[in-house]
Amino acid sequence: MLIILLQNPQVQTLTTRLVAVFVNDKLGTQISIGRIEAGFFGTFFLNDLNAYDMRGNRMIGLKTLEVKLSGIKRIEKSIFFSHINIEGVEFMLRNYAPDEPGNFQHFINLFISSAADSLSTEKSPISWKISSDEFTVRNSRFIYENRYKKEASRAIDYNNLEIMDIDLLASGLVVEKDTISLNFKNFAFFEKSGFELREFSGRARFSPTDLSVDALRIITNNSNLDLDLQFRYDSLSAFSDFVNRVNFVGNFRSSRLEMSDIGYFAETMFDMTDLIDFQGQITGTVAKISGKNLDIKYADNTKLKGMVRMSGLPDIYETFIHANIDEFQTNAGDIKSFALPGGIKNIEVPEMIQRMGLVKIEGKFTGFYNDFFSNAVFKSKLGQLNTQIVLKTLEGDNSLSYNGDLVAIGLNAGALFSMKPQLGKVNFILNVDGNGVHLDSLNLTANGIIQSLYFKGYNYKNISVDGTFDKLVFEGRTAIKDENLDFVFNGLIDFNDKMPRFDFNSTINHLNFKALQLSGRDSTGLLSTKMTCDFFATGIDDIRGMVKFDSTVYTEGNHIYTLDHLLLESLPGDEERNTIKLSSDLIDIEIDGDYTISEIVPALKTYIKNYSGNLAGMISSAKPSRQTQQLEFLIHLKNTDQITELFVPGIKIAPNAFLKGNVDLLEMQSKIEAEAEWINISTINIHDWKLKAISDPSKFITFLDFNKVMLKEVSDSDSIGIGIDSLRIFSKLHSDTLYF
Repeated sequence: MLIILLQNPQVQTLTTRLVAVFVNDKLGTQISIGRIEAGFFGTFFLNDLNAYDMRGNRMIGLKTLEVKLSGIKRIEKSIFFSHINIEGVEFMLRNYAPDEPGNFQHFINLFISSAADSLSTEKSPISWKISSDEFTVRNSRFIYENRYKKEASRAIDYNNLEIMDIDLLASGLVVEKDTISLNFKNFAFFEKSGFELREFSGRARFSPTDLSVDALRIITNNSNLDLDLQFRYDSLSAFSDFVNRVNFVGNFRSSRLEMSDIGYFAETMFDMTDLIDFQGQITGTVAKISGKNLDIKYADNTKLKGMVRMSGLPDIYETFIHANIDEFQTNAGDIKSFALPGGIKNIEVPEMIQRMGLVKIEGKFTGFYNDFFSNAVFKSKLGQLNTQIVLKTLEGDNSLSYNGDLVAIGLNAGALFSMKPQLGKVNFILNVDGNGVHLDSLNLTANGIIQSLYFKGYNYKNISVDGTFDKLVFEGRTAIKDENLDFVFNGLIDFNDKMPRFDFNSTINHLNFKALQLSGRDSTGLLSTKMTCDFFATGIDDIRGMVKFDSTVYTEGNHIYTLDHLLLESLPGDEERNTIKLSSDLIDIEIDGDYTISEIVPALKTYIKNYSGNLAGMISSAKPSRQTQQLEFLIHLKNTDQITELFVPGIKIAPNAFLKGNVDLLEMQSKIEAEAEWINISTINIHDWKLKAISDPSKFITFLDFNKVMLKEVSDSDSIGIGIDSLRIFSKLHSDTLYF
């Protein structure tokens, strides 16, 4: 009968007025209703509903509400609907002042039994269970405005929400006490911040302390997620501090997340336009988050499998990280492209890391992103590096500091430091403490063993290191116990100043020239010596200082050669003049003048070419030199038996022979003298040999004087000798022609 009466327009009008009066009286607010209509079979229509708050502002607007009632159980306080369809609904919740309740409080009190997690402090006297097989909301809008809390933000402002274009298609709606559950077929909306929910589907449950969705599919601005999700919070107000107060558990299936989408909830992450493919379980809050069974992919080459815990987000500088990495790989390109939160510049990757190519890592990392402990294994195309080390990025210059143990296995140091082909693979166990990765800023204390090091064609073994590198300065002790080199170095090498300094003592107990590929001689040469060096130099041309050798022994085959002492000094002279002095128990040499050492051979080639192109062609030099080369020299041959036996076998020269002169290689001027009491060349004996040579740009002239040249000497067994007395030979070299 009631349904039949409600078909009458006059009854509908009266009913509309009565309902409005009732609601106005119940809620203490103004209500207007366009039309109420009850159809047959429990269908109910309501059009153009408007409700106003205590300040006269519209709070609820509803264009159309259609429900179909399927049953009521008064004793159980249950209402069942087959469908509820809402079109054009607008909710505008407002808080006007801190000491006033929100404008929606009375409405909430009708439906919830506990006010602990709502805007009300009172319990509703009525608690009905409402369910519906189908529930739809179309073209709707929700506004929450807290007028005494205004903040400028790019993220979602939970004190000033505006959710537009709300479309909801759901089934299985149940509202019981303060809990709502339903199956989302699709839910979509657009928030004024720019956040867009394009798809939301799953089995959901919502209460003032819990929000969970099973089989959840979410598509947002740039992300696509497939997961089971649960949020836990102490009250709805926790969403105003989402980063710290909202706990979540997400069991992610294969999903894709652009980190900038999180920026709508934590503004500092807007700059992270990083697209991540992942699956695994993530729990905690944004500020204290952990993930396990993670399988993460980024860009073309970055993959991660393992467990990560982070505390301190979204401030990446204050975020403590513990990562247990089962498998991780990346390269410099992916690292540099990864955007950091808060407008921080992308990570700067040192050049040597870039040279490593694809890096694979497994192990544990604990600490902050710029200050952490690494217990891990790094593998790349350049070899393997095991670490137990603390790494820290220093403020100001972003340089890297480190302290701990490093183990290298087959590490291609030549490729890593761009020193191929001279430097090759290295294996070492080192304890290091320092900072910097570039040679000009390196500050490092290191000690340990270099098990092997390939350098210039030889693989050196058993190198001990104990010293410091400080901005191109090495000071300490290095020793090599190799089968072909037994060597100890103790001192300082300083490349920090304009003129590098070398100040060290070294003992070579055993050096095999041939095995180390330091000599092209067929025989095996073995050297032992004690060396003291103290000089400055950038190259061979500006050496200033001394090098001293003591107790030198050289063995080649069955021959042993000794040198008690040798001192080589390079001294600066007046103006452009240089002086080199060599003194030893075998030979003394002094060269004074205006010359450049590296240009002497090219200049000599130019000098000789002036007289003979054929002879000049025998001198190896890239190109002739036209630099000034003025030399005044004196060579005193004290005892040359060992020298000649080693380098010119078959020749012997008397002690105290000398060669002296002055040469201007550029001006083609020279004056040379030499004397030797005797010279033996195989079976020929020369007595009282003298040489004088002069040259000018047109000719090179020599005078050779021999007191006696004996092809066969007189002996006890043979009184007959064969030779020439008082021989002088004059020669002139000009234009490839030798005149006698």
